[in-house]
Amino acid sequence: AFLTYEFSDKSSIQVSYSKRLRRPRFWDLNPFYGLGDSRFNFIGNPFLEPELTDSYEIGFLNEFKKGNFYIGTYYRHTEDVIERIFDVNDNGYSVFKPVNLGFTNAYGIELNGSIDYNKWLKTTGSFNFFQSETEGNYSNQNFYAKSYSWRTRLSNNIKMLNNKLEGQLSFDYRGPSESAQGKNLSSYGLDFSLSKDVFKNKKGTIARQHRNVPFRSISTTFVHSSTGYSHVLKFGPAIPALFTRISTPSISPLLALAAASTESQFVISTTCLLYTSDAADDSLRVDL
Repeated sequence: AFLTYEFSDKSSIQVSYSKRLRRPRFWDLNPFYGLGDSRFNFIGNPFLEPELTDSYEIGFLNEFKKGNFYIGTYYRHTEDVIERIFDVNDNGYSVFKPVNLGFTNAYGIELNGSIDYNKWLKTTGSFNFFQSETEGNYSNQNFYAKSYSWRTRLSNNIKMLNNKLEGQLSFDYRGPSESAQGKNLSSYGLDFSLSKDVFKNKKGTIARQHRNVPFRSISTTFVHSSTGYSHVLKFGPAIPALFTRISTPSISPLLALAAASTESQFVISTTCLLYTSDAADDSLRVDL
């Protein structure tokens, strides 16, 4: 539901309310352990409930000749929030497991806009600064986290060869944040893609995407618990990951399966884990 008041044909203010549902991802539901190091495992939770969010927003939109600008503020309350909890099993090994921890309250300010410099170059950008507060209980333990963080994204769309080829260059940055059991350091990534319409009347599209170029995307997580300490560092491939997609209205489902298979061949992930606890000596793990 929303209510809009127009100051003119190019500027308006809007108040809105929405209820959102976020379902668990497949790997969050998978109840089997991974085949990596037995000292450190991730296991899914088939009993996860979806997250339910009540979102309240108010914002101002202004349009001008070559673009638009929006500034707004929001409050979001989420029940059954999904968090990954670090624990140690009976054998003294580390286990990460997603659980419905409790609730999260988030307050924030967001800005976004776009500008068409000319017929072949368009830039869009967004910035979000927020405070989140998470509280819950799991396995007779109380969890609480309060965090201030921010995220920004900048994209450039470029049309080339008389609009026959379109490219996009995107940069995404997430600031550091606190979690229910630890701290997430900042992460960033740079993506580049090319797309071209094919067949008559542009009924098909071929797209090529390069992720994490020319540097690696990095995310770092520190986790604390009563039984141990974990430091997880994840970073993207030194060789950019490549993805190819082909789609048409009539055969896109079949080609989507082929594209998913292509992606699985090119994705390269690297994980480093430094683990210490009373139950085991120090160990270092690197998976390629």
